[in-house]
Amino acid sequence: MLKVYFKLFFWVTLFFFLGTLAANLNMAEGLDSILGESVTAVFFGLLAAVLLGLRHARGARKTAGEKPEGDIYAVDQIRQIRLPLPYDRAFHVVSHYLKEVARFRILGADPIAGVIDARTPSMFAVTGSSVTARLTRDGEETMLTFRSRPAAPLSFVDGGANLKIVTDAQKYLADALHR
Repeated sequence: MLKVYFKLFFWVTLFFFLGTLAANLNMAEGLDSILGESVTAVFFGLLAAVLLGLRHARGARKTAGEKPEGDIYAVDQIRQIRLPLPYDRAFHVVSHYLKEVARFRILGADPIAGVIDARTPSMFAVTGSSVTARLTRDGEETMLTFRSRPAAPLSFVDGGANLKIVTDAQKYLADALHR
């Protein structure tokens, strides 16, 4: 969890410092402007890291529930699920889940390579999550690696959204196998 706070602090402070420095550099002396803007940027970075970090931590703990599995605070969530199904049937079940149940937009599905790429519905191109399901044959069973990550590359906070995507997939597949 501390890793999230440090990333938030570093990036927010850096971008705020550069933005305010660019805006004020022509109005003040060089060193005075740099010192003044660095204090403002550090204060804003601390404030943003605390507020966004607490929001992210609360959302992740709420989503994780009683029995957390893995790093619940990471925005890039990966789960490996063993499916007691033949490869073709497992590919169909996972594809059905992503398209019909979760209502994700399928970007590509390759049954030979065993990869399904999808995106969560979003209003803008930079919001939402990218979901990848990778299936491999494991004898009579199939191993599924399910990965959900933010669509924006520099997202540090998701409030547990990607954790919810992978845990919902785990629950659906577990329930679907017992029917």
